[in-house]
Amino acid sequence: MMTSKRFLSTADGIFLENGWFFLGDKYAEDFSQACGTYEPDEDHASRWIESAYHLDGQCKRRGIPCIFMVGPAKWSIYPELLREIAPEGRSRPSVHDSIMNIAKDLELLDLRQVLMNGKKTAHTYSPRDSHWNGYGAYLAWQQMVLRLSLHCPANALFDPGKILDIHESDDWNEATNLTGIPGENTFYYPEFENSFPDFEIRSPGGYWRTQPGSALIHVSEIPVDTRCHGSTSRLRALILRDSVGDLLSPYLVSSFSETYQRTHHVNVEGRPPNISALLRDYAPDVVLFMITERYLIYPLLDLEMARACTLFDLRQDRVAHWPAISTAPALVIDGWDNPKQPVLIRMPPDRATKTVLKISMCTNGTGALLVSYTAEGKVRQKYFIYRTGPNDFYLEVNGNVSGDHIWILDEYNASPTFITAIALSY
Repeated sequence: MMTSKRFLSTADGIFLENGWFFLGDKYAEDFSQACGTYEPDEDHASRWIESAYHLDGQCKRRGIPCIFMVGPAKWSIYPELLREIAPEGRSRPSVHDSIMNIAKDLELLDLRQVLMNGKKTAHTYSPRDSHWNGYGAYLAWQQMVLRLSLHCPANALFDPGKILDIHESDDWNEATNLTGIPGENTFYYPEFENSFPDFEIRSPGGYWRTQPGSALIHVSEIPVDTRCHGSTSRLRALILRDSVGDLLSPYLVSSFSETYQRTHHVNVEGRPPNISALLRDYAPDVVLFMITERYLIYPLLDLEMARACTLFDLRQDRVAHWPAISTAPALVIDGWDNPKQPVLIRMPPDRATKTVLKISMCTNGTGALLVSYTAEGKVRQKYFIYRTGPNDFYLEVNGNVSGDHIWILDEYNASPTFITAIALSY
């Protein structure tokens, strides 16, 4: 712990003299990002945007709008507070700035100016929490409604009505929870003219329970499904998010008859969202990708797999399937009936040198799938991390495959018997 007259520094964050708290670098390099000393890879922004376009494309090819929302970091909305520590201000553009500069026609909501303007009425963030407060979440929702209204029927989204009052509480004291250092947290939340309707929530155990409309869904509860008979629309939403969506959850649940809320996991290496499988399994009317600003330093998706998915979707003229379907060539699979052996895919004899493999599976646990083949004398391998539920994996197979076969091996069991379908675009 380091102290000075201007701040108190701990492993978890920095307390300023005025009591405001900012997360430390153990949380996605947050404080270095705040001061502008964090330096991402030169091509990070372009790779992030390319990943977002691939995700957006997967949705659009299925007729589903996809909206990205970045929950600004507190230091983006209150940069003046950091002048105590960084008098010269930021030394380089934020990752958020770099991404917005090349976003072009991507539906990526930038909420920073709205939240800064909102400070004229009341604080939009609280001193001892990294996310927006209740008033800030309300302002963010208003902007989301404007964008969602381009894709949803008129009056489909929940309107809380007029703000009757803005109250104060001592909630959401992240600083005390992380550091054990006590202190009050002035948290502003609005009182509305209209009430949020009650809803039902299903936990991973499969049980439905009724919740009051104002109840929050914390990221620690995800994955969860909700249904709301009093919602303002009959639309279904797939929501990929982190804790930035906690305070938005009442608005979301009240606007959609069903929500499927999943963690995006961009801050966990090897666990990006499996968009293709989620779209296939849930068939939502809209997709919302909500991410905290500090997590923008991480890759959005497995870019290699995202590129392969796009290529597979665009090359549907020749696709072989297993199990066989009547309208397409059959893909030959060996070893399926032997749980002690890996699965072997036999390549079509007239295939091109560049093909895309798609593996669909549904599991009741987590693990790793290894896909292996040899081409031009080199063994090429790719690990895919699967999660409970539906999973789709894509791999671009390049070169002349030796022996005309590809092996699929499960990390724990030789034969991945939970594979439901395999397809090869060739």
